[in-house]
Amino acid sequence: MKTQKRSITSLLIGIASLVLIVAGLKAMSGLLSPILLSLFIVLVTYPIMMWLKRRGFPHWLAYTIVLFIVLSVGAFFVFFFTISFEQLADVLPSYVNQIEAQLNNLWQWLNERGVESEDIQSLQWFQPERIIQLVLSFISSLISIFSNIGLTLLIFIYMLATAPTFARQLRRGLGDNSLLIGQFQDFAQSTTSYLAIKSWIGALTAICQIILMWIMGVQFAVLW
Repeated sequence: MKTQKRSITSLLIGIASLVLIVAGLKAMSGLLSPILLSLFIVLVTYPIMMWLKRRGFPHWLAYTIVLFIVLSVGAFFVFFFTISFEQLADVLPSYVNQIEAQLNNLWQWLNERGVESEDIQSLQWFQPERIIQLVLSFISSLISIFSNIGLTLLIFIYMLATAPTFARQLRRGLGDNSLLIGQFQDFAQSTTSYLAIKSWIGALTAICQIILMWIMGVQFAVLW
C-alpha cells in the first residue's frame, strides 16, 4: 500500500515538474532562440579559441580574435541581407506584373484547348498577390530574427567568456574522476564535430545552389 502511494506521489511530482518545465519554456520562448543560436556559435567557435591558445596566444587575445571574427561575419551578413531585401522590395511590383501576364497567357492557352471557364476559375486561387504575401512574410520573419542580434551577441559574449571557467567549476563540483564530466566532454566533442561537418556540408550545398541559380539567371540567388 505504501509502495503504491509512493508511486502515485512520484508520478504526480513528475507531472507537476513537467508542467513547470513546459510553462517555463513557453514563458521564455522569446529568449530560447537567441540562447540556442548563441550556444551553437559558441560550440563552433570555442575550438578555434582553444586552438589559438595552444599556439601560444594568451587567453584574452584568443578571445578577442574569435569575437572579432564573429562580429565581422555577423556585420557582413546583416549588411548584405539588408541591401538585398531593399533591392528585392523594389523589384517585387515588377514580379507581380510578370506573374499576372504569364497567368493570363496560361488561362488563354487553356481556354483555346477546350478547358471550360469554370475549371479555369477553380485554378485562379493561384494569385500573384499571395506569392508576394508569402515573400513579405518570410522577410518579416527574417527581420524579427535580426532584431534579436543584439541579445544574441550579448549572450554569446558571456557564454564564450565563461566557457573555460564553466569546465573548471564543473570539475571542482563533481570531481576530476566523475563519470558525468567524461560523458559531458564526449557529448561536447561529438556535438562540435557534428556541427562542423554539418556547417561545411551546408555551406558547400548553398554554394552549389547559388552557382546553379546564377547560371540559370535567377535574381537574388543568394537569398533563395
